[in-house]
Amino acid sequence: WAKQVSKDLQWVDDVFGSSSAFAKGMKATPWIGVGVDTLVGAIENRQNDVDWWRTGTDAVVDAGYGAATAGVSIWAGTKIGGSIGTAVSPGVGTAIGIGVGFVISGVSYLISDVFQINGKTIIDWGKEGLDWVVDGIRGWFD
Repeated sequence: WAKQVSKDLQWVDDVFGSSSAFAKGMKATPWIGVGVDTLVGAIENRQNDVDWWRTGTDAVVDAGYGAATAGVSIWAGTKIGGSIGTAVSPGVGTAIGIGVGFVISGVSYLISDVFQINGKTIIDWGKEGLDWVVDGIRGWFD
């Protein structure tokens, strides 16, 4: 019985453990999302005739916030998943780490896209602020 359980746990580790292709693929997913979100925002700006400077500042905010969210999600998921994986089972730890990453991403979505201050999201305010700074600096050279 113990031999079979050990074999089954090894299979779970091989398929879902931190060094598995599945785990590595899941770690890449947030970065792909950051790139797609930034690109979609830039395309939408250009389709709406938004000037190139504003399109650029919006892309910087989108990429920066997305990268920060992805980084925190991966870090927390790795730390919590690794701790549980060490204590219980590597496969279970990886699955829980992925879940933690999804929860952090969900909270990030609520903060960035749902909650509003004076009718604008935090991301929109960040875009307004960066655009204001860039416009100010550009004004020095006009």
